[in-house]
Amino acid sequence: MKRIRILFLIYVLVSLPIFAQKGLHVNEVFDGRYRKSPNAVEIVVTGAMANKMKLNVFHSLTISNEKNVVDNVERLVIKDGVTAVDKETEYRGGKLYYGFYRLKPDDGAKGMNKYLFYLNQMLASKNPTEKITIIYMESRESANYIKSLIRN
Repeated sequence: MKRIRILFLIYVLVSLPIFAQKGLHVNEVFDGRYRKSPNAVEIVVTGAMANKMKLNVFHSLTISNEKNVVDNVERLVIKDGVTAVDKETEYRGGKLYYGFYRLKPDDGAKGMNKYLFYLNQMLASKNPTEKITIIYMESRESANYIKSLIRN
């Protein structure tokens, strides 16, 4: 019985980040397909460590040297951004360079904000690199607080 409880707990902890993005188009990016790629770094923070940063969920994915992935990720981010409550975007050459979105909160998550951040560093004016970053976060904190986390 104890073994079943432990297995169930592991399942819940592993599944938690997956359910966090549920209903978003970018969930397709966070489905684990890049975890074994040498060109990707995925970071998932939940629980006590996330709480220290005043977050419920932090899920980021940085993909390098995969130009074929950029258009798909950009398309998914833009789709989610359409329904955003608040957004800041910058386009360069017709492509999304930067996007910061406060997404519509779930009905049951009282006071919990959902944030989506996207950066295409290939479009940077200084020191461009073949890298894109996408971050999903949940927090009760303001957009300014979340931006300060991203900058640091």
